[in-house]
Amino acid sequence: MPRWQAPANALPELITQWGKYIQSLTLHEKGHIDHIVDHYLSVKIAIQGATCSTAEAEAQKALVPLREFDSNYDSETKHGETQGAAFP
Repeated sequence: MPRWQAPANALPELITQWGKYIQSLTLHEKGHIDHIVDHYLSVKIAIQGATCSTAEAEAQKALVPLREFDSNYDSETKHGETQGAAFP
């Protein structure tokens, strides 16, 4: 997450804009996190069902839908822009 320490002479409007941006970006990033939390077990299960020599490949296969979700989510939200995560 980006950080900004407002200087003493920062305009109040800019500080408000930044706060709204950070809130919206947090909401957007939470969408990514929530999906991973809800689906990480599919990767664990894939690894547990594999052998030592196939575990990496199985994990990568199980990650495909998670990566697709992230890509689609970012496309649909324009990387959070449609959720208000655009500055200024």
